Amino acid sequence: MNVKGIGKKGFSREELVDIIASTLAKGASARMKALGGSMSPFIKNEDILTVSPLSIATLGVGRVAAFTCSKRKRLTVHRIVKRQSNGCIIKGDNCGRPDGLVPLENILGVITKVERGDRGIGFGMGLERYIIAFMSRFRIIPFVFVFWRIIPFEIRRVIKCVVHS
Repeated sequence: MNVKGIGKKGFSREELVDIIASTLAKGASARMKALGGSMSPFIKNEDILTVSPLSIATLGVGRVAAFTCSKRKRLTVHRIVKRQSNGCIIKGDNCGRPDGLVPLENILGVITKVERGDRGIGFGMGLERYIIAFMSRFRIIPFVFVFWRIIPFEIRRVIKCVVHS
């Protein structure tokens, strides 16, 4: 999932990475708009993301990280599916393959808030992130959502009400 700065005119990839990195280095959080569907259904196109400074305690399996690719200076937001001593295996929830091993120095921060319209989206950010990371790592998520789509709407609405209460 790509991201861009909030506003009428976006920043270039390099400018956005520099702005986010310098903001996080000062200990502040930054907000940005998500572009693309690689993290769908948990983060959707045009959701507003809050990225917070990185600390070792917040960097773990299931967390959604903002990072730069080694090959090009492009900000990407995907989920950590495996932690290793020299980096993290990161993958979009709706992607077939992981991004590969991302060195720790390329990880800028973690997503701490997702806003869609006028409401905050919490699902995928709590303890369920461990299950989502497992399902993402082993490519189970697409099958789950195919099944979800065939459940009658009335039943899905009841399930959503129970989950959100």
